[in-house]
Amino acid sequence: MNKQLFKKGKIFQLKMFLVRNRAEFLKKSGIFHDFGDAVLWQPYTIPSEPYLVSIGNNVKITAGVRFITHDISPAVFGDKKCLYYMDKIVIGNNVMIGADSIILPGVTIGNNVIVGAGSVVTKNIDDGVVVAGNPAKVIGSFDKIAEKRYSQCLNRPYHLSSKKEINKFFWEE
Repeated sequence: MNKQLFKKGKIFQLKMFLVRNRAEFLKKSGIFHDFGDAVLWQPYTIPSEPYLVSIGNNVKITAGVRFITHDISPAVFGDKKCLYYMDKIVIGNNVMIGADSIILPGVTIGNNVIVGAGSVVTKNIDDGVVVAGNPAKVIGSFDKIAEKRYSQCLNRPYHLSSKKEINKFFWEE
């Protein structure tokens, strides 16, 4: 392996770890096929082929999410011309991908989608749904969960409220 390339990769990983706004850093780097606006990127890792990943606007990717853009199963089939399979991953607009989920090659996630934590997405996901599980399956409607969360948040402290207000709400009778 080229020492310069290895060193650049290590420096990039270090910057990913240290930078305050990872999404902004990744967008400026230009390593993804597309990287939309208002993206939240919490993972400390990036896909091995980020140029095969397209991310829309207002996408929230939480900690531990992995984008798998290839698999090496063809290597065991004995064909020396095709040692591994690669495919793109497309994420639409207004998508939240829960912690520790895995998105496999060839998957398109539509608009207005929530992927539950720990899900393994093996197939395309239509617009306007909530999916969860391994493999991920539709468990609800995006609009219904939006209504539910909105009503649940009405009387709660805002996430930027003081620690005192938050503790009072959750821990005092």
